[in-house]
Amino acid sequence: MLFRKGRRSSSKLKMNYNTTEQNRIRLLFDDLNSSEIEYVVPRGHQQLPERTPGGDIDFIIHPDSFDSAVNIAKERGFLPKKSSQWWGIAQLGIKGLSRPRATVQYVINTPKKAKEHVIARVSGSNRSIGRGTVTDWRAYSDDIMVHLRNHLAYKSPWNSGEYRVDPLVEEQLFKHRQLVDGISIPSLPDELAHLICRGVFDKEGEFPEYYASRCNTLFEQMSEAEKSRFKEILSLIFFDADQFVFEHIVNSEYNMILSDLKSYSNY
Repeated sequence: MLFRKGRRSSSKLKMNYNTTEQNRIRLLFDDLNSSEIEYVVPRGHQQLPERTPGGDIDFIIHPDSFDSAVNIAKERGFLPKKSSQWWGIAQLGIKGLSRPRATVQYVINTPKKAKEHVIARVSGSNRSIGRGTVTDWRAYSDDIMVHLRNHLAYKSPWNSGEYRVDPLVEEQLFKHRQLVDGISIPSLPDELAHLICRGVFDKEGEFPEYYASRCNTLFEQMSEAEKSRFKEILSLIFFDADQFVFEHIVNSEYNMILSDLKSYSNY
């Protein structure tokens, strides 16, 4: 996919959308809302549809609404990048040629598993991880990229896997979501918890500047009741390490969280 000159920065991905793209984004949100799709834009929603601080627009879709949300996006002209499918096929072919006898035996002995493996590799969408299967769907409409996911899940700092959070965290995300300017966004505690997990796990402990800035803003804006609920969310994610994680957040010591977690005996 080609991007217009000046649209991306190597140090910090940021997308600015033109008027046509902004209207397309608004229509997508309008369709999701009118169809009563349960979704949340977990981060980067503050300046939509004008711009996003990341390279794409992220959605967490309730599992019961996921297929409907994908169909709505397709109807609005958002389609997966075909080249990624051909790359998946090519990689499977290369791997099969390197071990032809084993590949043939695998197909003969476990045809169902072989079919599922091909579909998953080609689409790049379904992965069995901690607490079940997470489905990702990435699609494009010109310079707009949307990323739909049916569960909250983050990379493990101890292995290459990815794990879903406690289902109660997801339940709260949908329960406390708010419709602001036509976009369903998380409450302050839920957004802050998501950004902390993104920074600690997906960003390997290195919080980008705009993550840290947004975390500070969210924490400052929370009421005491919201801070209390935020602590409860932390306990579901970090277990007995929740208190020292909270203290790092209070002190804006975001880049220290992961290293301390790895040395914390109760996590």
